[in-house]
Amino acid sequence: MSPVLAGKTWLAVVLLAAAALLGTAASAAASPVLEFTHGKTRVVKDDGTPPVTPADVAASIATAAQTTPPTGGAEPTPSPPPPTGPPTATPAPGAPLAEGVVGRGSVTGILDQALALGLISQADHDSYTATYNQAVAAGSNLSGQCRKQENAVIRNLNRMSAQGSLTTNRMPALFLQLQRNTEFWSAHPKVAAAQRVKFGSSELLFQHYAGQGLQIQPLANFGKGNGLYTAALHPKKGDSSAHESAKLKTLLDELLPLKSVRGGFYTWEYYFPFGGGRPPWVSGLAQATGIEMLARVSQLYGDPSYVQLATQMLGAFQQSPPTGIRVSKDGGNHYLIYSFAPHYYVLNAFLQSLIGLYDYIKVTGDQNAQQLFDAGNTAALRELPRYDTGKWALYSLPNKEISTYGYMSLVTGFLDGLCQRTGTAEYCNTAKRWHGYLAKVPRQPTRPLPPMKECGY
Repeated sequence: MSPVLAGKTWLAVVLLAAAALLGTAASAAASPVLEFTHGKTRVVKDDGTPPVTPADVAASIATAAQTTPPTGGAEPTPSPPPPTGPPTATPAPGAPLAEGVVGRGSVTGILDQALALGLISQADHDSYTATYNQAVAAGSNLSGQCRKQENAVIRNLNRMSAQGSLTTNRMPALFLQLQRNTEFWSAHPKVAAAQRVKFGSSELLFQHYAGQGLQIQPLANFGKGNGLYTAALHPKKGDSSAHESAKLKTLLDELLPLKSVRGGFYTWEYYFPFGGGRPPWVSGLAQATGIEMLARVSQLYGDPSYVQLATQMLGAFQQSPPTGIRVSKDGGNHYLIYSFAPHYYVLNAFLQSLIGLYDYIKVTGDQNAQQLFDAGNTAALRELPRYDTGKWALYSLPNKEISTYGYMSLVTGFLDGLCQRTGTAEYCNTAKRWHGYLAKVPRQPTRPLPPMKECGY
C-alpha cells in the first residue's frame, strides 16, 4: 500500500480493505492463532475463532501507511465531572452509566488525578502507572520494528489522554493492551500481518495491525464467543459441551471487564487510528454481534446478567455519529460500520447489524430493540436494490465499490439469514438472485497469507 495515498481515495481504499476486519461474525470452526507464552510463540488451532482472510491482511497492512488526523472520528469529549466518591457497582438496566471522565493531560497525570478524585483505587493506580512506565522503558530500549510497534501503542494512549479520552472505564482495556504489547514486542517475536494472538491460557484475542502493534479485537472476540456457543450446543466428535462451555465462560470473564461507556451506553471500542478516524471509535457490526452473543449465552447459562448487559449496549443504535452509529436515512435508520464514517454505507455490515438485533429480540422481546430493528429494516429494504448491478452486488455506497467474491458470498449469506428469520420477500428474492450471480463465476481459491516476520509488519 502506497504511503502517499490521501484524502477520499485513501479513505475509500482503507475502508474497503478494513471491512474484512469486521466481516466475519461467527464461526464454530477452529482457526490458527499465535499463542504467546513465556516469551515463546507457537501456532495453535483455537476453537470458535473466525478465520483471517486476505482482506484482513490488506486492512492490517494499510494501517502502516496512514497518519492520524488532528480531528475526526472520536466521540466528543464530555466535560470533567466534579469530585465524587469511589466508583459503585455496575448500574442496573435503565440507570445512567458513569463515563469516568477525568480530564486532559499526561497519562501519569490523569492517573494521579483519577486517584485523587476517588475514581480509581490505589492498587489500580499503582498497577497502571507501573505498566505505563515499563512500556515507556521498553519503547526506549527496543530497536527497529519492535520499537515502532511498542511506541505506536504508547503514542495512541498518550493522544487519548491529551484529548480527554482516557476515562476510568477505558483504563482496564487500554492498560491490559499496553501490558501485552510490552510483553510481546520485548521478545522480538515473528508475527504475520493481521495475525490473531492469544497469551497462554487466556481466551482473549488480540490482532496485529501493521505499525500499530497488537490491538484488542472486539468483533473477533464476539465471533469467537458465538463460535464457542455453537460448539457448546453441537460439540464436535471427541469434544464435549462442557469443555466448549468452559472456554466460552473464560472468554466472557476476560472480555466483560474490558467494556467501556460511551455516550451513556456500554460498548467495546477500537483504540487505534483507522481509515481517517481517531480512537476511540466503535463499529455497528461489532456492537450488534456482541449483543447477539450476550443474548445467546444468557440462555445457555441461564444467567440474566448477560442479557442485561446487552440491553445496555443498545444506545449505540440510538445515537448519531461520532458517538453512535445511527444515521436517519430512507424513512428509517442505517446502522454504520464505523462511527467515524457517517456517509459510508456498507451493506454486509448493515445486514449483520439487523441480524444481531433480531436474535437479541427473539431472546428478550425487547420493544425498544424491536423499534430499532424495524427502523433499520425499513431503510435496508429501500437501500437493497441500489446495491444490485444486475450482475453482481456493490460493496458500499455512495462509492459504488464492487464486492469481492468473498464479500459477495458473505452478504448473500446475510440475506439468507434475514430471509430465514423474517420471511420478507425482498430478502429472499434478492438472496436467490445473488446466489445465481455467484453460480456464474468460478469460486475463488483461498490464497496463502504472507509469512511471519520478526517484529511484524
